[in-house]
Amino acid sequence: MINRQQLLAGIRDSGPMLTNAILFQVTWFACVIGGAAGAPLWGFAGVVALIAFSWFAGLLQRDLRLLTVLGRTGFVVDTAWISLGILDYGERALAPSWIVALWLGFALTVNHSMGWLKQKPLLAAALAAIFAPVTYLAGARFGAVEIADPLGLALISGAWAIMFLLLFSSAVGSQESESVR
Repeated sequence: MINRQQLLAGIRDSGPMLTNAILFQVTWFACVIGGAAGAPLWGFAGVVALIAFSWFAGLLQRDLRLLTVLGRTGFVVDTAWISLGILDYGERALAPSWIVALWLGFALTVNHSMGWLKQKPLLAAALAAIFAPVTYLAGARFGAVEIADPLGLALISGAWAIMFLLLFSSAVGSQESESVR
């Protein structure tokens, strides 16, 4: 049985991971609602908060590498969804800035609140396959994106599963999360 001291230690030790997860959720809502409201820069405030968190956790250098890779990846991937007619961001040929901010925010979770998935890349892939389409559907509910081809959600699901499998089993993500200490 866990005593009070162990419970409090567990809460204290999970504080950084929980803080990162909450900051990302705030960033997600700021990006999506800002995108829907025509204020695409709202999400960047969340990204700045996540960068500050990364600096405080001592992982900024490693996170900057992920920011670069996933920011570019996100731009290319979401632009591809537009080109393939799967997603519609309102007559845009390129991924909008708010979705790129969302990818940047995601990058800042890999070494923190999602760091535990580095030990479980197959689970990461399965979770991505399930929840990536759900997040796009949620964005559509907020009016930030239109799902132009619902069958394309299967392609999005597969692409995210592959990306998570590679990301969480790669050298970039091979070290255990340090902000979970």
